[in-house]
Amino acid sequence: MRYPQAYVLIDKQFELPSIKTLQTWCKSKSPVYIQGVSEKNASMEDRISAILEIHGHLDSKSAYSNNVVVFTGKKVGYFLKLAISNFSYKVYWIDSSKHAASIMRVRSAIDTAMTFQIHMHEAHDAYWEVSKFISKHTGDQPFRDEQMDRLFTSRMWGDRSTAEHHLKRIAKNETRAGILNRLDL
Repeated sequence: MRYPQAYVLIDKQFELPSIKTLQTWCKSKSPVYIQGVSEKNASMEDRISAILEIHGHLDSKSAYSNNVVVFTGKKVGYFLKLAISNFSYKVYWIDSSKHAASIMRVRSAIDTAMTFQIHMHEAHDAYWEVSKFISKHTGDQPFRDEQMDRLFTSRMWGDRSTAEHHLKRIAKNETRAGILNRLDL
């Protein structure tokens, strides 16, 4: 498939029409790729997986419940926008093979951030287990570390580190998330 490639994630409730109809709606000269419908392509599936993972990081409310349509072009066709307007959808772009490699690096960074989140959860559990152990064996209220309490409480309420916020912005910029017409190309 040529570039630029638009990755349109459409709510699963939208009943996908035939590939031929989608081809017309997208106004793409190259074939349209529909995950789960088109003949499987390992490279496309890997890119779709990366886009879905990035999408899950950017928009956790609608993560992983989407049909994925990929086409070549510089804008999302009018008829496609009209057809999916009553459903939640998101558009991401890959401009070149170099750009695809960059998106894979973003995906890797998101995986690392998710590992960090898991470790923070484990650290929180360990901290409170030690605290309960001390309380049980000494009868005293264990140490109160205001910094640790603030850190764990803020993470529990959804606060993220500066690095995690930057990663989210990089992911959005790198995938050109939400842009319908690519006037920059």
